[in-house]
Amino acid sequence: MALNEDNYKELRAGVDPTFIHHAEHVKEVKDIRMTGLENENRVMKFDAPSCTTPGLVYHDRIEFLDYDKFANDFSMNKQARARAIIGGEIRVHCACKSFLYWGYKYIDTTIDAAIEKEGRAPDIRNPQRRGTLCKHLDGILRVLPFYAAEYSRFMPDKGSGGPQVVRKGGLG
Repeated sequence: MALNEDNYKELRAGVDPTFIHHAEHVKEVKDIRMTGLENENRVMKFDAPSCTTPGLVYHDRIEFLDYDKFANDFSMNKQARARAIIGGEIRVHCACKSFLYWGYKYIDTTIDAAIEKEGRAPDIRNPQRRGTLCKHLDGILRVLPFYAAEYSRFMPDKGSGGPQVVRKGGLG
């Protein structure tokens, strides 16, 4: 699988639902929530609770590579700009062990969709390079479009000179 641009739909299309019973496990991912923005609103942060360890939460990130292309395009309203950014090219990262263990981080690196790069191929655990996302990232990308309205609140205003930055303490 070689993609030039990876949007959330293309990354989700790369999921192999039969590999390690992914289709069954992603249904267990619940209570995902957006926790904030970083890098001048170019990265959206999420918490995805572990399905197997109560109280354990994975901190995930989605980087929007088309932010500069759309954020200051004032021919569109804020919501349209947010939808364009969310629907554009992205990179992803999950802090769960499976993201690295099953080789998704490596696979995403090879298609330029990984925020943090991985050079070690999963030759033992995933030699056929099946899939692109762990269940947490798959769950996040399933709901990502629904965050456009909230994300639009942080689009720059015409003449503001920059993004509406989220202050420490998160959204609110």
